[in-house]
Amino acid sequence: MLCQICKTDYPLDGCKPFSIHNEEYVLCGWDALRVKQYIDYNIAHDAINIFWGAGHIGHSCWYFIRKVLRALEIKELLEMGIGLSSEMFVAEGLKIIGFDVWKSHVELYQQHNGLKENAVFHLYEDQTIPPVEELYPGRRWDFVFVDGPQRRANEVALAMKLANKYIFLHDPNAGEEGFFPNDEWIQYEKESKLFIKKEFFEDAKQRLTS
Repeated sequence: MLCQICKTDYPLDGCKPFSIHNEEYVLCGWDALRVKQYIDYNIAHDAINIFWGAGHIGHSCWYFIRKVLRALEIKELLEMGIGLSSEMFVAEGLKIIGFDVWKSHVELYQQHNGLKENAVFHLYEDQTIPPVEELYPGRRWDFVFVDGPQRRANEVALAMKLANKYIFLHDPNAGEEGFFPNDEWIQYEKESKLFIKKEFFEDAKQRLTS
């Protein structure tokens, strides 16, 4: 049975039909969950059109990220763990290269017409190193955003290698406990998700507080 959103063909019990406002739909479990969460958030008045939270990215977190991007004049970034953040980055005018371990998630974002001009998405196997250096040899980014997978030591180690200046660890303490703090990267503030390379710390702090 074909999921109408991700276009994946599942066994008969892998997709469930349901109706909303007299329209019939067939969705896999993952996409049905996304629809359910969207409805639940609207019922609770925690969302209207933008699907904040629920394992994605929250209001207050995005406002801080946006402040950082603007203050530090970020124009492009590398993202490991794609989602709502990808859409918000593009809406903010950035170009992004994203990597993720969920096949249906990557394929869905690759079909997102609003992102195609400014975003490229790649799939890789969980618990492996994202093939950034193989696909983009010699490339470095001023800003690297890490938001997955669940255990992400490989991703954090790669971010430290590929980031010129800044790393943002969304939902921290998911595999990077052994990396920070260290002599090269300084946490912007206590409990902050932003880490700044030592030689750029004072300049970044001044920009963010001015």
